[in-house]
Amino acid sequence: MDAYYDGELIAEDIPVDSGTVRINSGTGVRRNLDVRISDDRLWDVLDVTGVELRPYRGVRYPSGQTELVPLGVFGLDSQSISVAPGGGIQVRSAPDRWARVQRHRFELPASSVIGAPTVNEVVRLVTEAVPGIDVVNLSTSTATVEALVWDRDRDKAAIDMATSVGAEAYFDNEGRLIIRDVPLLTQTPVWTVDASPSGVLLDGERIRDRSRTYNVVVVRDGRTDGSTPFDPQIAEDNDPTSHTYVGGPFGRVPYYWSSPTVTSERRRWRRRPPSLPGCGRSPRRSTSRRSCTPVWTGVTSSPFSPLTAAPSCIWSTR
Repeated sequence: MDAYYDGELIAEDIPVDSGTVRINSGTGVRRNLDVRISDDRLWDVLDVTGVELRPYRGVRYPSGQTELVPLGVFGLDSQSISVAPGGGIQVRSAPDRWARVQRHRFELPASSVIGAPTVNEVVRLVTEAVPGIDVVNLSTSTATVEALVWDRDRDKAAIDMATSVGAEAYFDNEGRLIIRDVPLLTQTPVWTVDASPSGVLLDGERIRDRSRTYNVVVVRDGRTDGSTPFDPQIAEDNDPTSHTYVGGPFGRVPYYWSSPTVTSERRRWRRRPPSLPGCGRSPRRSTSRRSCTPVWTGVTSSPFSPLTAAPSCIWSTR
């Protein structure tokens, strides 16, 4: 593991006793690092606000040659050291670079660049908080931005913008900003969990949890520019054969969502609510966790005429 400050290497090949990198899917902070550094003498070296840790994992051959893969770029926010000699330095829940976007809130209300590509606006919002980074744009969206005003949360503004065009934005294992289309089940898998005798799966568990399962979605206008708001739009699971049918034993469990990125009912239902769990049945978690996002297929002008949702489930590793 190496440590950098303002792009400059300040500690190289830091000895590590143990560590874990947790990776989640979606837009925002994807990676968190827990690590124990065995060399107590680095306590003063790492006592600088803004230090970034870059751990690696790989193979060291008998010849001394190594093959290493970067695991991410993490901000050093919290560390502790034992008062006893040789206790080591403990780093807990160090987040990736997206945490800097979360902290860099707007000091005054900020406006969008009208007519700019939506993806470019996401890049602008993120790079103002984390300058000098590499950006990889894999999104196919050509949508442009309308008049938007943001109060404080830069992080939420960037996430809403990406979600409005069916994309996700995050920092990868090399610290680059990646913007890409949200993956769909209709696409060819790029990675498969193989639990067969020929696979390499060592352990796993299946969990059934209905605490974040919803069967009604209520969408409200989230604009703050003084425009006339459209009526609340409601979509529900109205399939009598569904286990989450609104008229069945499951009851009505609404999920509320609002965003300033869309200005009409029709455009609203072409969007995907962010991180909407459930999708008509209790989510099951295993080595690959499922994230379900309904793709709305109907349009209504009345808040009392529910829409029909066609679930499109996205599998993603956690």
